[in-house]
Amino acid sequence: MEHKIPAITECPPAPRKPTATRAIPMKRRISKVPRRLQFEEFEVLIPPKILASLLSRLVKPSRDERK
Repeated sequence: MEHKIPAITECPPAPRKPTATRAIPMKRRISKVPRRLQFEEFEVLIPPKILASLLSRLVKPSRDERK
């Protein structure tokens, strides 16, 4: 029994560096499709009396109304 290593006629190609995948920030992974709450949906979620109260607080009075 002869244990001989066979002769290699051609060298194998050089190993290639794997292509890097882009890192996606965690914030973007969580919500892939950004969605804004439409005003109509907001009206449905909150009772009308509370909504009116909130809207009156959000609207800034003009300078004449403040005095």
